[in-house]
Amino acid sequence: MTAKTLKIAFIVNYFPVLSETFIVSELQNLLKRKIDLDIYSLFRSDKSFDRADLHELSQRTVYMTSLLSVSGLLRSHLYWLFRHPLRYLDTFFFACRYGNVLRLTRTAFAYIFFRNKSRKRFSKSDRQNLLVHFIMAAPLAQRIDRGRYNLVHGHFADAATSFAMLIARLCGIPYSFTTHATDLFVEPALLPQKLAGAAFVLTCTGYNKEYITNHFKNIPAHKVILNYHGVDADSFSPVPGAIKDQPPLLLSVGRLVPKKGFDTLLQACALLQKQNVAFNCLIIGDGPERHNLEEICREQNLHSRVTLPGVVAPPEVKELLARAAIFVLPCRIAANGDRDGIPNVLAEAMAMQVCVISTAISGIPEIIEHEKSGFLLQPDSPGQLAETLKVLLENPQLGAATGTAARQRVMQIFDKQQKCNELVDIFVNRLQLK
Repeated sequence: MTAKTLKIAFIVNYFPVLSETFIVSELQNLLKRKIDLDIYSLFRSDKSFDRADLHELSQRTVYMTSLLSVSGLLRSHLYWLFRHPLRYLDTFFFACRYGNVLRLTRTAFAYIFFRNKSRKRFSKSDRQNLLVHFIMAAPLAQRIDRGRYNLVHGHFADAATSFAMLIARLCGIPYSFTTHATDLFVEPALLPQKLAGAAFVLTCTGYNKEYITNHFKNIPAHKVILNYHGVDADSFSPVPGAIKDQPPLLLSVGRLVPKKGFDTLLQACALLQKQNVAFNCLIIGDGPERHNLEEICREQNLHSRVTLPGVVAPPEVKELLARAAIFVLPCRIAANGDRDGIPNVLAEAMAMQVCVISTAISGIPEIIEHEKSGFLLQPDSPGQLAETLKVLLENPQLGAATGTAARQRVMQIFDKQQKCNELVDIFVNRLQLK
């Protein structure tokens, strides 16, 4: 069997999601390389985005909620019980061993009768209950069984991989999964069992690979494979003749959550303002930290310098990157352990030859070489950030030289086409398909 005859069922939590464009890009590139794939999404995204190039992926997407009904669940479980009784009982007892019976009834009721709204009706622990996943997985597994897939792949090591693991046991095929950041570091559900049972595990940073092999000693290092997301260096490229904003624009993009460190950026902006340094700052994104960030702006009287416009469409983000003097993302490890891997927007800014500033945590040093292709600071250090910004704003030629090196860095080791070719090879070779 070759790549052209490989067929993969991708299981995702939500599809499509604006903050997970890397998944969309990966799936599109796999299709271009003739990998036959379908997408099975556990929920419909509350905030999807409209893009013409999503049409083919939309045609290949099945939503689990469309398969759920009391009669459908019963028929699917009877199908597995009578057609493949050993597999069914093995999967059932596996789910009982690691599931929570007490939470089962309430959670299953919410899934069935509230469908898309059910997510808000129970906790993360409820959503990670393997017995609930077993109940819900039967009709999805039946559909995947009919599709004659070679592999089930979960994107994120949480519920998506729980379903992949159970469906693989029912269908008698291997599963694999990709772990990114939050799913690895914040309350990972049954991660030892998922790692042990997977044919292989993909992760997007060397930092993640080292973390897994250090914390799960029984997992062979060769089973955990590094595959960077990569950047389309043609799509994200310097804009000839682009005019930089005056005063200089400091740009940042991401969900407004603690791990992004946007409060540190605002505190640095306040220090720059006190020193009468000319700049404007734009923080693009939305999330639970918005109120806190707006409060900092009020306290520091930053409204004439800082704007928080909310979510902005990707083409507009690219336009802003072309106008920006510096891209800043002062990431931190949050109190609950959450952290970024390598933020895709950092790589995109570097590909557009923008000078970047971030922090020396997680996988970020894998893409930014300090004082060569960008600047790596300590997290939660507004003074150090303000000092670095001032130097770059007063010496634009330094930022320009760093931006040039940043693009060279991205093209050297983060080229999307190369990473996608590697991914195809991984799927084929790790399953020993010839």
